Amino acid sequence: MSIVAAFVTGAAGALGIMSAVGDEEKAAPTPERLFEGTSSPVEPAVEEEPPPTLTAEDFTIELKILSKRCFGSAGCNLTYTIGPVYLGAESLDDVSATVTYEVLGGDSGPQINSFTLDSDVITYQEKEFISTSSSSTELEVEVTDVF
Repeated sequence: MSIVAAFVTGAAGALGIMSAVGDEEKAAPTPERLFEGTSSPVEPAVEEEPPPTLTAEDFTIELKILSKRCFGSAGCNLTYTIGPVYLGAESLDDVSATVTYEVLGGDSGPQINSFTLDSDVITYQEKEFISTSSSSTELEVEVTDVF
C-alpha cells in the first residue's frame, strides 16, 4: 500500500506543479502589438500651402522726387525715392523675393534697380539719382521682374 500511496502523492504533486506552471503562463502579460488598434505616436504631417508665386503685376511703385537741380539747357539732376506697393491678395508670410524695376525718362536710358521682400519687410535704396535732359521730363517707373 505504501507504493500506491507514493504513487498517489507523486501524481498529485505532478498535477500541482503542472497546474502552477499553467497559472504562471496565464499570469504573464501578453505583449501588446504596437499601432494595432491604437493611435500612432507620430503626428500626421500637415501639408502647408506653398508661398504664392509673385509676378510683376503684383507690385506697383510710387516714385517721389526728393530734390531737383536744373542747369538750363544742360538738364536736371534729380534725387528720388521709391514707394513699393504690394497689390496681391495673398499673404506675404514666409515669402522672400527680389523685385526688379526700371525708371524711365533719364537722359542715359532706363535706370534698373531692385528691392527685396522678406515676409512683410521691404528693403530698398532710400535715395536714387538720375539726370534728365530738361526740367519738364516726367519720370516713369515700371516693375519688370520678380524672382
